[in-house]
Amino acid sequence: MASERMSAGEQRRTARSLEKSLESTCRGLRLFLETLERSGMREAQHAYREMQLVLLQQRLWARTYRRAELDPLWRKLAETAGALHEIFAGFAAILEPLRYLESVGEPETAPAARDRPPAGDELHEALLSRVGFTRREVERLSTGEAAAIERLVKAGVLEPRGWGRGRAYRLTPAVRRRLAAQLARIPVEAGRLPEAGSGER
Repeated sequence: MASERMSAGEQRRTARSLEKSLESTCRGLRLFLETLERSGMREAQHAYREMQLVLLQQRLWARTYRRAELDPLWRKLAETAGALHEIFAGFAAILEPLRYLESVGEPETAPAARDRPPAGDELHEALLSRVGFTRREVERLSTGEAAAIERLVKAGVLEPRGWGRGRAYRLTPAVRRRLAAQLARIPVEAGRLPEAGSGER
């Protein structure tokens, strides 16, 4: 059955409605960006990088000298960092494919498209980045299912992220890229859909 096309008037009304929606979204994202910039988040990256290096050195020292009394503090730090990472990584995964909205639907031979992976691959990879298990979900698994998770980690399919309560398992980047490329090819491999009125079945 052929899909009904919009009339010229319907297209104009839909475009006007879409324009208002996009303007509202632009204002919301711009406000979010300005809030982050005013908070000093961008400038703080250098200080947090230094903190990361110091903490790693301190952790190695504590492990070398077996200072077990510090373990509760390391655990708290790891859990807090894991919770922060989950929030920021979630936003990054959502926003990454939106960086290339202009090229979505454009021929992949366009100059901007040649400089980066296909938009479809990025969208699939962003979706696949959310595939995984939290620590709470793993704790509810049976012994056999939990063992299967560990086998997937050893096989390089899943990777552990974070410590303590922030512990989670996600698909590794290599697996995400491979699956995203396979998903992007599915419509092509499935064949061409018949055009309306062509008589194909």
